[in-house]
Amino acid sequence: MDGLFADLDERGIKHVYPDGGRLIQSFIRAGRVDRFIISVAPVLIGAGHRLFGDLPHDVPLRLDSVSDAGGGFAQLRYTVERRQRA
Repeated sequence: MDGLFADLDERGIKHVYPDGGRLIQSFIRAGRVDRFIISVAPVLIGAGHRLFGDLPHDVPLRLDSVSDAGGGFAQLRYTVERRQRA
């Protein structure tokens, strides 16, 4: 993944839309996610995999908005709260 991130930086690409569990997890672990848009379906799933897998630390989020996406779906928009360095 380091090669991908270096390539994005070298090309000056600031915004990407990673899709797929493992790809998103690698972007989160690298601290390369600024925003999340999460859609919630009107179904409780009894078993499965965690959405973001195991993470090395908590990722604090600020809820920016919630909207009705129709059909019982809700869409939540979050911003990643960056930790202040001492």
